[in-house]
Amino acid sequence: MRRLCVLSAGIMCACADQAAVDAYGRAEPNDAAAAADANARVFTSEELIEAAASNETLYAVVVGRVFNVTSGAQFYGSGGGYRGFADGRDASRAFLDTDFDAEGLDDLGNLTLSQCLEVNHWVNFYATHETYSLAGVHAGRFYDDGGAPTDAQRDFEACVHEADGRSAELQQLAKEVPKCAWQMGPPRSVSCVPPRVPLRIELPDEAAQCCCIHPDSLAPRLSGREAGNLRPRPYSSFGCTETESVCEMVRKKPNRPSSASD
Repeated sequence: MRRLCVLSAGIMCACADQAAVDAYGRAEPNDAAAAADANARVFTSEELIEAAASNETLYAVVVGRVFNVTSGAQFYGSGGGYRGFADGRDASRAFLDTDFDAEGLDDLGNLTLSQCLEVNHWVNFYATHETYSLAGVHAGRFYDDGGAPTDAQRDFEACVHEADGRSAELQQLAKEVPKCAWQMGPPRSVSCVPPRVPLRIELPDEAAQCCCIHPDSLAPRLSGREAGNLRPRPYSSFGCTETESVCEMVRKKPNRPSSASD
């Protein structure tokens, strides 16, 4: 059980309150929503803007789907912390960083695989919510004037599908490979038996794991999408690389320009 919180610094976090789905971006709940799309009302941008101005019926638009969130008026109504998600726009991209001033908030074409899962998590959140409901679709980037999915919608669904597959692969990899050895030091270090290297694997809704990965398994994928967090990654903030079997966990200080007074 968690809800979206927008902190003063513009950071999203999960809080214990509104009902939310446990699955993080799995595609299955979307199937039901997609079936409903076929007979859904098609909202114009003007209709959504008018509804937002009236502040009576509140709609949140996520990847072209319009959800009635009136029951959450304290969050989505005028003055609410999530008003930006119900102001008449499709602000799907803002679910990543809560930046409502950015251009192209409905443009998801350059998201990484992990970002597609993150946005899709919120599609599922609204689609399976106890009191929010699917009201229709928005005639815009993701659906045409007749309510049919556009290439942008199909591209996003393809990204989610690929991301689900990549997530499953990482989950299986994390089960099969050895875990890293930690030395508490000083200095603190993390290591693997060569030629394996210590890499961080992050899976949706799971704690990050340090796994010993063989470099041969890091060959680049042919997908046009960047994986984002859905790939084994070195502890780069400590200067670790994908080629070192031992890494000292000493946070690197940024280089500072030298001066005559130093």
